[in-house]
Amino acid sequence: MGQDVEGALRECAEAFGLGEVLGWHAMRTDARRPPSFRVNTATGAWLLEAFDCAWFPLDYVSYLTGYATALAREGLAPALRATLEGPPFHQAAAGGETYRVVCREWVAGQAGEWHEWEDQYLTAVGSLLARVHDVGARWSPPAPQPAWNFSVSASHACAQAGDWPLKDPAALRLLCEAARLTDERLAELMARKDLHGPIHADCWYGNLVQAGGRLVAVDFEGSGIGPRAYDLAVWYYTIETWRPADAAAPFARLMSAYERSRPLEPVEAEAIPYLTALRHFWFLEAEATRWQEGREDLAKLRFYVDDHSTAIERLVFRTGRGD
Repeated sequence: MGQDVEGALRECAEAFGLGEVLGWHAMRTDARRPPSFRVNTATGAWLLEAFDCAWFPLDYVSYLTGYATALAREGLAPALRATLEGPPFHQAAAGGETYRVVCREWVAGQAGEWHEWEDQYLTAVGSLLARVHDVGARWSPPAPQPAWNFSVSASHACAQAGDWPLKDPAALRLLCEAARLTDERLAELMARKDLHGPIHADCWYGNLVQAGGRLVAVDFEGSGIGPRAYDLAVWYYTIETWRPADAAAPFARLMSAYERSRPLEPVEAEAIPYLTALRHFWFLEAEATRWQEGREDLAKLRFYVDDHSTAIERLVFRTGRGD
């Protein structure tokens, strides 16, 4: 938020009726994501998240706050605080930019770590995801409803792969074939709108906070309408990335807890590896875009392509050409 951040935070604290600001700490300043700040006030600790108006339209922020509020009512997300005037966000300017700022309770706790995935934790994650989807199924989103970026297919994500200055043309051809198969295998799920709904879309362990005896989801800036199985695929991506040789058992524990409340249809279960591959393709496209814009060097691009390609091949071709 630039050099004007302290003044903007004090303005926001006043707008939300938080009282005097006693101190603040930048929690996230990544230029690619909404900045967030922990603000300590006379009424306690709060988190202010600033959504750039140029990147987050009013309709989307309205959707995001409505979804987070619906989850908070069930104890699945931190509670949001409305402004004194009523709206769930305050518009503030800082560093020459305009932001829609959301205020939520500060949840004292910590995110999990991949080496702490005990059965009890994975069971809690599966149960939480099922409850998140139950809430989404009951909630009536405001119109227009933002679709997440499932319109960006795997083939589209690697459409420029032939222009990447990589060492192995055969590997690129295999990647494009994997993209074609991924899109083919996801076609039925993408057409089944009855299996779509509000999803978090990035509910990995870094976006889950363990607070006392409860687990809550945070960071909803990627949420939207999409296939519910994608939230499960995000976790399969997470487990498969850290434990590629032993992903089946921990994921089965998570899925068992999820399906006790929300049994999957066969098309959803079968799509999970391909949704996981799609997530790899999206990340791969993002890395290539950064390289094309001069924000990433060639060595890093080659590393990411090798890393994601290996995972994609493992996911898509694990049972003989995806069959």
